[in-house]
Formats: sequence, C-alpha cells, structure tokens
Amino acid sequence: MPPKMPDESEQLRKKQIIEAAWGLFAEKGYVATTMRDIAARMGVSTGALYNYFKGKEEIMAELRDRSLKKRAARYDRELNGMTAKEMLCKHLDEFTASYDSEE
Repeated sequence: MPPKMPDESEQLRKKQIIEAAWGLFAEKGYVATTMRDIAARMGVSTGALYNYFKGKEEIMAELRDRSLKKRAARYDRELNGMTAKEMLCKHLDEFTASYDSEE
C-alpha cells in the first residue's frame, strides 16, 4: 500500500505545532520545553500532539529540515544565472567567511 499523503488540515496542524514549539524553544530553550508546554500553548491535549509527532526531537528535526529547504531554495535563486566560475567564487567566499567567524 502506498504511503498516506497528508491532507491540508494535517499539514496545517503540523505547521501550528511547529510554530508553537519554535516560540517555546526560543523562550524557554529546547531542553526546558516539554510536549506538555507545546500542548498548553496550543490549547490541546498532550496526546493530540503525538498524533503528529513522536516527540519534541521529531519537531526539532522538522524545524531543521524546513529551515534547510528554505536556505537551499534561497541559495538556488541567488545562483541562478551565474557562471560556474562565479558560483565557485561565491562558495569559496562563503566558506572563508564561515571559517573566519568560527575563530
């Protein structure tokens, strides 16, 4: 049987959970935030969250994945129309800048 595709309401609910979790992670920190906190922020039962995510680790993974997809899309737009040499120079500049900022 093919995997079930999430419907719009399921996607919307997941987005709401992620947004509530993101706010709490920013306010309280990831470690201090519990699934109970996220549920309370949303006004739902804790069990309701587990219908969408196994735990806050899975929510954080979803946040990471969404962030990386947005960055990749932005980066693709920036590189669109560049020559190979221009792309290489951009990559090297960004690598150098990130390396310098770690020191």
